[in-house]
Order: sequence, then structure tokens, then C-alpha cells
Amino acid sequence: MAPPTNILDHIVHLSPAGKLPDAVTHWERLGFKYTIFSCELTPGGTHAGGLTSNALVALADGVYIELIAFEQPPTEPPASDDRWAKKSPGWIDWALLGLDDYIDVIITERDRWVKSGVKYQKGKEGGRKRASDGKELKWRTTAPKENHGQDTAPFFCQDLTPRDLRVPAAGLDTHTNTALGIAHIHLKVPQAQLDKVRAQISVVLYAQSNESDEWELAVPHGQHSPAPRLKVIGSADATPGIVEVRFYVKKDWRGDATDGFGKGREYTNLDPPKWLLRSIMSFFSGIWSENYNVSMPPSDIMNRSTTTTMAPPTNILDHIIHLSPPGKLSEAVAHWENLGFHVIPGGTHADGLTSNALVALADGVYIELIAFEKPPIGPPASDHWWAKKQPGWIDWACLGLEDSVDQTVAGREKGVDSGVEYQEGKEGGRKRASDGKELKWRVTFPQLKHGRGTIPFFCQDLTPRELRVPAADPDTHTNSALGIAYLHLTVPQAAFNRIKAQLSVVLGAQPNESDEWELAVPYGQFNPAPKLKVVGSVDVNPNITEVGFYAKSSRERETAEGFGRVAFIKL
Repeated sequence: MAPPTNILDHIVHLSPAGKLPDAVTHWERLGFKYTIFSCELTPGGTHAGGLTSNALVALADGVYIELIAFEQPPTEPPASDDRWAKKSPGWIDWALLGLDDYIDVIITERDRWVKSGVKYQKGKEGGRKRASDGKELKWRTTAPKENHGQDTAPFFCQDLTPRDLRVPAAGLDTHTNTALGIAHIHLKVPQAQLDKVRAQISVVLYAQSNESDEWELAVPHGQHSPAPRLKVIGSADATPGIVEVRFYVKKDWRGDATDGFGKGREYTNLDPPKWLLRSIMSFFSGIWSENYNVSMPPSDIMNRSTTTTMAPPTNILDHIIHLSPPGKLSEAVAHWENLGFHVIPGGTHADGLTSNALVALADGVYIELIAFEKPPIGPPASDHWWAKKQPGWIDWACLGLEDSVDQTVAGREKGVDSGVEYQEGKEGGRKRASDGKELKWRVTFPQLKHGRGTIPFFCQDLTPRELRVPAADPDTHTNSALGIAYLHLTVPQAAFNRIKAQLSVVLGAQPNESDEWELAVPYGQFNPAPKLKVVGSVDVNPNITEVGFYAKSSRERETAEGFGRVAFIKL
């Protein structure tokens, strides 16, 4: 599986040629603190080509704003050949974090199904010397090809030297305007190109937009504020571009703007409720502040620490587990086939206690149908983590992308005190029934105090994931199922707030106002992102009560005793 391609790295703001000092002064006046001795608004330096200089506005979410200007007006080569030479001052581009040497190949492969026309050039190495200490920074940028998304699709920036050399750390109190991170990017495109651009961005981000033409982006450090959103807007203007960038802030703020750096008006709410998180919205024709409602009080968010290293994302849904009565796996397979799913034989797990079969989906997630070989009434079966579970939906797993997920979660937990803890990872595996090939993985489980089924466990592949998870395409299932639409998790009302806080730490993101988290999936170009919804209940036993599937055609909700509740959502 290719690394994620939806992690926002930075947004580029162009100033008139030779006017970078004026831009720095302007951003300082907007409340982004500047000092030559620290990294609040960081002096950048001259890029390796000598054509441009930059300064950085680093944010606590790990994203930064790059303030850039040509040294001289780009009227002659080589400056006139630069991809930004014809851009007007203001927001001009945005970059995602590159985590692979061949992003151009990855995106081309994804677009084979979609045929959106988006294409990327091969990566090119670049760099600059840092003004503060002369250290050389190196990176590889992968940009869209001309006429194939160059004015709308992001470019990618992959670090060849440590990212913390390129991106200074920022704390929660770095900026006097209390800015924490990016809230929104609004991208304007000609109305006639809206559908094409929407398809291209879906391929690049590996996710579908929601009904409001918004994508949820990941950030390097996602525990301080809700995930940012990219919104695409159709316009009569023939020139596409970023028209607005919003920032999450801790409190209300006033500011002004000057011509050439974004101009316009300001709005403010002078007596806001304390539980609201704010967002500054700055764009080429104005700056103002707006309330943003989050489900976790700022007092819980603001105490969190930040780090200069970026852990891999922990919100990629890997699989959901469905338990059948002991020895009844074959009956479960028949039931799922009756629901219109193609079921793939699995095998017996390495411990010999359980067997499984898989329902693979086009989004890369799968359903694991599992059953104990015999009733788990004596050791070692009775010691199994699922031995006391009733048949139905019993657990869910996120994809592990590092060896020490337990430490990553522990680092996020500092200052939050939700109580979430994970065990060290344990290796496991099974032999595949079809060809006897051995599969190996490392699973990282929540501590026993959490029980099983509310907080996800993590599954990290030690052999290729393709051996563990068979491929599926949009036409695999006769019921036209494409991928997971949602998981409904019921928890005791008394534990509701605690479990919400724990899931926020584990997933590295805050829920929306409906107590839903947007999850990532391995292959996101076929359907919108799935959502995890937590519901309070008088039932003292937390469990997954329903799983929804995106499908190309609609069906009635299916309910079967002992097999969990299933719903189909027509796209």
C-alpha cells in the first residue's frame, strides 16, 4: 500500500518581487509573531536557484505558510520559466507531504480507473540554505504536469533532509493571534471545469469529497485542532486559484490588511462563549474571524504538547471483525453470500483457536468473518481477547504503519489525560488456505482495562499487505458494495465523554459536532470517506451496533440475529 497523499504540508503566499520584508511586516501585524531569535515567524533564506527568497509561518498542527517573493521581477529566463512567474501576489499554491519517491507513478496508477486526466511530472530535487545557520536543506518536489491539474492540484514536497530542519516547531502559544493551525482552504475553479477538478483532486487525495465538495485533509500534528478541509467552488472567473485560507485560533482576534497581501474588511465577535474555538479566515480580498464549534473544550486541547517529528497517520481503517458462533464459520459465509458479498476463504490462525474468511472491498478495507473452532470454555481459548464476546460485530482495527504505535498514542495522551493506553505490539500470523503462504503481522492492542471493541487495535503488516488483504474492485460484489460508509459504536452514557476523548487521541483528530470522526481508507478513490459515530446508551456493554456500506445501488437495511446489523448507502 502506498503512503497517504492527503497530508497538508504548506500553503504558498506570493509577495511582489523584492517585497518579502514588507510581507513579513504585514504578517506580523496580523498577529503572527516575528522574531529573528526564535521560530515564531521564521526567516527562511534564498532558494538554491537564487531566484526567490522565503520566510515561514509555522503552526502547531505542523503545517506552515511559506511567504515567498522573487528577488527581481521574473521577466527574463530563468526566472520567467518558474512555475509561479505568471502568478499575481496572494495565495498561489499548496503542497502535500511527499512520503514516496514515485508519487507520479502512484497517481497515474490510481487514475487508471477514474480517467480524470491528472498527471504528475517526475520528482525534482531542490533546496536552500537556511538563513539562521547556513544549513543546507534538501527536498524533492513532484508537481502536476502543465494542463493536467497544475493550477488546481497540489504539488508534493518530500524531505531528503530531516523535516524539522525545513519546518520549525511551533507551540500552542507561538502567535499573539493564538493561531493553532489550518481550518479551511477554499479553491476557486471555473464552473465548466468543476467536475474534472473534483475528480482529479479525489485521485490525488485518494478520497471522495462530501456532499459540500469538501475533502478532509490530514496534518502532521493533528491533536491540537480539528482536521482542515479543502473546499472547491465553481466560479464564472476563468482563472482558478486559492481564494481563502482560514486558521483555527484559541480566541477572537482583530486584524487589518494591506493591498498586495490580501485586503478588505474585518469582523469580530467581542463576547464569544468560552467553549467555541475560533478561526481566522484570511484571503486575497479580506480577513476576518469566525466562530468554529468543536465538541471538545479548548481547555482540553490547549494543554497538549507539540513535537517536531511526525508519526504516520493512525486513522486508516483496516478491517472490521464479525464473530460467528463456534464452529459456524461456514454458516456465516453462506449468510454473507446471501447478502450479495463475495466471500474469500481465509484459514486457521497460527494459534489454532480461530478460523476466518474475508470480505474484501474496493476501498481496501475488509470484513473479517471469524469463529472459534470450539467453544472457548477452557485455556488457552478462554484467555483469548474475544472469548467473552457475543456473535456479531465485535472489534475494529486501524492500519499500523510503525513499530511503536503504543508510544505514539502515549505521546499524544500527555496533557489530555483521557486514560487511553496501549500494550506493546505482538507478532502473529496464519497460513493462507489457498496456497499455504505464511502471513505475518504485528498487532497492538489497547490495555485490558479498555475491553475490546471501543478503542481500535492496530494491525501492521510484516509481510506484504496484498497477501493478507485480497484485491477487490467496484464490481466484485453482486450487491454493488464499494466500501465502508460508517461504523456506529454504542457506549455507556456515563463513559461517553471519556471514550470520545480517548478516540480523539488514538485517531489524532477531533470529532465533528455530531460526534463523528472521518476515517481514512487504504484506497479512497471509489467512495466518500467512512465515518465513525459514537452514540451514548443505557446499555452498559459497549459494542459496534451497525456497519454501513457504500453501494452503487440501494437495498433495504438487513438485520440478522447473531450476525450483526448491516446497511447499504446508495452513492
